[in-house]
Amino acid sequence: MEVGERMSENFTIHDRLATLSLFGLGVFVDIRGFYWFVRQEDVLNESEFYQALHEVMPIWIWGLLLIVFGTCLILASLFFGKRSVNNTSNYFMLIGGTGSAI
Repeated sequence: MEVGERMSENFTIHDRLATLSLFGLGVFVDIRGFYWFVRQEDVLNESEFYQALHEVMPIWIWGLLLIVFGTCLILASLFFGKRSVNNTSNYFMLIGGTGSAI
Protein backbone atom coordinates (compact mmCIF):
# COMPACT_ATOMS: atom_id res chain seq x y z
CA MET A 1 0.00 0.00 0.00
CA GLU A 2 1.35 3.44 -0.92
CA VAL A 3 1.62 6.44 1.37
CA GLY A 4 -1.13 8.32 -0.49
CA GLU A 5 -3.55 5.44 0.00
CA ARG A 6 -2.82 5.26 3.74
CA MET A 7 -3.23 9.02 4.08
CA SER A 8 -6.63 8.98 2.37
CA GLU A 9 -7.79 6.23 4.75
CA ASN A 10 -6.88 8.42 7.73
CA PHE A 11 -8.51 11.49 6.18
CA THR A 12 -12.02 11.03 7.55
CA ILE A 13 -15.22 12.71 6.46
CA HIS A 14 -14.80 15.13 9.37
CA ASP A 15 -11.36 16.11 8.06
CA ARG A 16 -12.78 16.64 4.60
CA LEU A 17 -15.60 18.81 5.96
CA ALA A 18 -13.14 20.83 8.05
CA THR A 19 -10.93 21.35 5.00
CA LEU A 20 -13.86 22.42 2.86
CA SER A 21 -15.14 24.76 5.59
CA LEU A 22 -11.73 26.39 6.01
CA PHE A 23 -11.37 26.84 2.28
CA GLY A 24 -14.88 28.30 1.94
CA LEU A 25 -14.39 30.70 4.83
CA GLY A 26 -11.06 31.79 3.37
CA VAL A 27 -12.64 32.49 -0.02
CA PHE A 28 -15.48 34.43 1.65
CA VAL A 29 -13.03 36.58 3.64
CA ASP A 30 -10.89 37.15 0.53
CA ILE A 31 -13.92 38.27 -1.48
CA ARG A 32 -14.99 40.68 1.28
CA GLY A 33 -11.45 42.05 1.53
CA PHE A 34 -11.21 42.47 -2.23
CA TYR A 35 -14.54 44.34 -2.22
CA TRP A 36 -13.29 46.68 0.52
CA PHE A 37 -10.02 47.17 -1.35
CA VAL A 38 -11.61 47.97 -4.74
CA ARG A 39 -14.94 49.67 -3.90
CA GLN A 40 -14.04 51.97 -1.01
CA GLU A 41 -16.76 54.58 -1.60
CA ASP A 42 -19.51 51.94 -1.79
CA VAL A 43 -18.27 50.33 1.42
CA LEU A 44 -18.22 53.63 3.30
CA ASN A 45 -21.84 54.30 2.30
CA GLU A 46 -23.00 50.90 3.57
CA SER A 47 -22.47 51.27 7.30
CA GLU A 48 -21.49 53.69 10.04
CA PHE A 49 -19.25 50.95 11.41
CA TYR A 50 -17.26 50.94 8.17
CA GLN A 51 -16.97 54.72 8.41
CA ALA A 52 -15.60 54.35 11.94
CA LEU A 53 -13.08 51.78 10.70
CA HIS A 54 -12.11 54.23 7.97
CA GLU A 55 -11.36 56.89 10.60
CA VAL A 56 -8.87 54.52 12.28
CA MET A 57 -7.25 53.41 9.02
CA PRO A 58 -8.28 53.75 5.35
CA ILE A 59 -10.81 51.07 4.42
CA TRP A 60 -8.61 49.79 1.58
CA ILE A 61 -5.95 48.84 4.16
CA TRP A 62 -8.60 46.92 6.12
CA GLY A 63 -9.48 45.19 2.84
CA LEU A 64 -5.85 44.29 2.22
CA LEU A 65 -5.59 42.85 5.73
CA LEU A 66 -8.73 40.77 5.13
CA ILE A 67 -7.21 39.43 1.91
CA VAL A 68 -4.09 38.35 3.83
CA PHE A 69 -6.13 36.69 6.59
CA GLY A 70 -8.45 34.96 4.12
CA THR A 71 -5.47 33.64 2.21
CA CYS A 72 -4.08 32.27 5.50
CA LEU A 73 -7.33 30.33 5.98
CA ILE A 74 -7.11 28.93 2.45
CA LEU A 75 -3.51 27.88 3.07
CA ALA A 76 -4.59 26.27 6.37
CA SER A 77 -7.07 24.15 4.45
CA LEU A 78 -4.37 23.07 2.00
CA PHE A 79 -2.03 21.98 4.82
CA PHE A 80 -4.82 20.44 6.94
CA GLY A 81 -4.04 16.86 5.95
CA LYS A 82 -0.42 17.25 7.04
CA ARG A 83 -1.18 18.65 10.49
CA SER A 84 -0.01 15.42 12.17
CA VAL A 85 3.42 15.95 10.57
CA ASN A 86 3.83 19.69 11.21
CA ASN A 87 1.95 22.65 12.68
CA THR A 88 1.75 24.77 9.51
CA SER A 89 -2.02 24.38 9.22
CA ASN A 90 -2.50 25.28 12.88
CA TYR A 91 -0.44 28.47 12.53
CA PHE A 92 -2.31 29.54 9.40
CA MET A 93 -5.63 28.83 11.14
CA LEU A 94 -4.58 30.86 14.17
CA ILE A 95 -3.43 33.86 12.13
CA GLY A 96 -6.27 33.74 9.59
CA GLY A 97 -9.01 33.01 12.10
CA THR A 98 -7.94 35.65 14.61
CA GLY A 99 -7.45 38.30 11.96
CA SER A 100 -10.75 37.53 10.24
CA ALA A 101 -12.63 37.57 13.53
CA ILE A 102 -11.29 40.99 14.49
